[in-house]
Amino acid sequence: MMAVFYKLISIVKKRLKNELLPDDYKMRNKDGKSTDEENFKRIHINIEFAKEKYYTKGKEKMTKFEKIAAMLDITSQKDLKDISKGDDDLMAMEKIISDLNDDKHMIGLYDKAEMEAWMHKIDREEAEAKGQKRGEKRGAKNSALNIAQNMLKANMNVEEIAKLTGLHKNEITKLANNL
Repeated sequence: MMAVFYKLISIVKKRLKNELLPDDYKMRNKDGKSTDEENFKRIHINIEFAKEKYYTKGKEKMTKFEKIAAMLDITSQKDLKDISKGDDDLMAMEKIISDLNDDKHMIGLYDKAEMEAWMHKIDREEAEAKGQKRGEKRGAKNSALNIAQNMLKANMNVEEIAKLTGLHKNEITKLANNL
């Protein structure tokens, strides 16, 4: 039987002075005894510590792991580009973060009021686009029907009208019956 190994990664954004990055935690039961140590490990990552290190000591003094942690909390596009510069993995991560920041579905995800406002705006934009498309289809259909009606008045045959307008022969026949 193969043992299963679980890792729980806890990313926090609170400042604890002199806290190492990352801290390693073990699972304990109510009595304080370690439980299931060989199958469970918890890693606590303080991203605020990493971001602070970037702004106070510079990226040159940071490990790659600290740079990744800091990138999760940095809000400046310029700083994201700076911290990732020169490392292909970090530059790829910066691109993903930038794309997510520009994604209209992701903006405001963590602020309920802002998220609701964005979702309302997105829903409205999508509904307007859908309505516009539906209106354009109706307009094109009405235009084709008007042209077909004029062609019928000019004594053109149903097959030619269908071919030229893209309307079905049944629609043209109905139109001819209503003239």
